[in-house]
Amino acid sequence: MPANKSQNFVPCCYLRAFCADDEGAAINVFNIGRELSIKGAPAKGQCARPYFYGRDGELERALQEPEGAYGEIMQRAIE
Repeated sequence: MPANKSQNFVPCCYLRAFCADDEGAAINVFNIGRELSIKGAPAKGQCARPYFYGRDGELERALQEPEGAYGEIMQRAIE
């Protein structure tokens, strides 16, 4: 897969807070369209779309630094 193809429209640090395990690998999901509850779904790929911010990756790269800093702050607050 090309670098940065899967682009999250919900920051991963938000999703980690709702993960069903300590590693952040699984999350409980409710699919509204199907009215289906999924326990322990893979967290990777949730709230993400291929090239959501465009194929050039410019916006995705611009968001990575502030999102990473915010994620660190969130982690410290949780701890």
